[in-house]
Amino acid sequence: MTKKGLVYAGDNGDEQVTNTQFHVVAECDRVEGGDAGLLLRWINRGRGMEYVVLKSQISARGSKLLQELRSNNMLFTESTSRRLLDFLGTVQARKFVRTVGTVGWDQASGWGRPTFMLPSGEALGLGSSGQEIRFARSDVDPAKKRAKYASAGTLEEWKTHVAARAIGNSRLILGICLALSSPLLQVLGGTIEPGGIHMWGGNGTGKSTFSNVVASIWGDPRKITTELDGTKTGFENEAELSSCIGLYLEEMKSDDKSISKEIGRIIYMWANRKGGTRSGPNIAIRETKEFDLMFSSTGEYHLKNVIEMSGGTYTGGIEARMTSIQATPPGSTFGILDTIHDAESSKAFVDDLKKNCENLHGTAGRHFIMRLIDDITSNGRQDIQDWFSKSIQNFIQDYVPDGSDNMIHRVGKRFAFMAAVGELAASTYGTLPWPQGEAFQGVGTCFRSWLDDRGGLGAREDILAIQQVRSFIEQHGLNRFEDIAAMRSAITDAGGYISSSRETVGVREITRENTYNYYVFHETWKNIICRGIDPIRAAKAVRDAGALQTGTSGRSLTMQKAIPGQGKTRVYVITSKILQAGDILDDED
Repeated sequence: MTKKGLVYAGDNGDEQVTNTQFHVVAECDRVEGGDAGLLLRWINRGRGMEYVVLKSQISARGSKLLQELRSNNMLFTESTSRRLLDFLGTVQARKFVRTVGTVGWDQASGWGRPTFMLPSGEALGLGSSGQEIRFARSDVDPAKKRAKYASAGTLEEWKTHVAARAIGNSRLILGICLALSSPLLQVLGGTIEPGGIHMWGGNGTGKSTFSNVVASIWGDPRKITTELDGTKTGFENEAELSSCIGLYLEEMKSDDKSISKEIGRIIYMWANRKGGTRSGPNIAIRETKEFDLMFSSTGEYHLKNVIEMSGGTYTGGIEARMTSIQATPPGSTFGILDTIHDAESSKAFVDDLKKNCENLHGTAGRHFIMRLIDDITSNGRQDIQDWFSKSIQNFIQDYVPDGSDNMIHRVGKRFAFMAAVGELAASTYGTLPWPQGEAFQGVGTCFRSWLDDRGGLGAREDILAIQQVRSFIEQHGLNRFEDIAAMRSAITDAGGYISSSRETVGVREITRENTYNYYVFHETWKNIICRGIDPIRAAKAVRDAGALQTGTSGRSLTMQKAIPGQGKTRVYVITSKILQAGDILDDED
């Protein structure tokens, strides 16, 4: 190695292999074995470069090693590239550095003095042993990861120009709390169920502002936010490389039917902390990918609409794992914002915030992790777990109504967790410039907004069943139910009764209150009105909502009614109260 670069001393004289001087700093390997490599350093236009070359990259077919070295301005010609690979495949170093292939908390360092590995390859904290570690994987472009999770500006600048502007803005507070939550999932020992937030609303509501603020915690929002466009396997890989950091998606669209139909399974995968099992090229079972992360997305439609418009099924399990929040707070005239502080307009506010997020980012996440490492080292995980347990319970007492369904408690606990993270970051760690209680109030406001949109405190399946029956009556109450009075009068008519209804599902009868009762035939109730849901559970939900008539004993869900031309038959009697039972998710009233 000379000042001008690597030289090969051959029988026919010296051959210049690279025009860049570099240093082989150390050999590296994983503790568990495999992925041996070298740690290289060189100067690129006055800036120090560091790169881990894995030995498997040197001879692997389709390897992008040479391309990546060139992209980081290591200079060599195509004719000498073979010499460079030969050198990297045989050189040795005295120093040893441990490598890891996963991001987040380094398990080998333990919790005495933990180490946190950012996706950029930057290690935070010294670890219990004080040993140097580096992130290295053959399928990851380190230059792109460094650019994605780069820091810009100072923490104080970000606090002043981004975080402080979130004060009083419930949706932005929720996003920041979510973005700081992923590192705590492992610290709390798996007591918190991972999950996500889907922020939805029409164009111009400021959803991209939410994405910019959330992503600015960890890096460049222009690179961190990702459109939901890919395969389940792709999002499994993305989750692994975002573990303990978070996954931030933008513009979940209803017109991409393939991915929209798949999103339910993807949400389950992220929340369940691991990917699928599949075989490798030699039919051997590949190691299952694991991750711990919170996630967010934005879009024009409620997640229910996105999934159902693509032919999928929206379930209570999906909602429990990814909760849809209306982007516009009730009564707001500023889109996603509750307040614009001293800005001239909401547009001026969001334009300024976007610019600040692009110029000031990546510092808050690093500061929070370092303070968390100090906290764990000084006080231990148990102390942190006890503090969170009390804070979560306080939030639940204040915001989760008594008598709520179990799913509401699940969602409430996750919101409580995010609120507690925000309070910790503000009042104890100094990462956020918020007054005490700001995180609780902002996150709590969003939780109550979700409760209001949900339509009740009961089980999600029951609410959806009521909404499905109500929607059917609203759409088909006049054209798919025969008028029983017309049928009776036609019995004595020589011409008989001629139906004007198509695909009849039952009959309707006017009441003394000038409202209709709808008599639904048993089979049509099961196969048409309750298609895709449990018909018995749906009938019980409608009964409990006061919109289903039953006999005096109340034991049967159906009643006998005399239908002209058919005699007595058992039917489900739906009253007009169904039209007031169960708020539609996107109701604007």
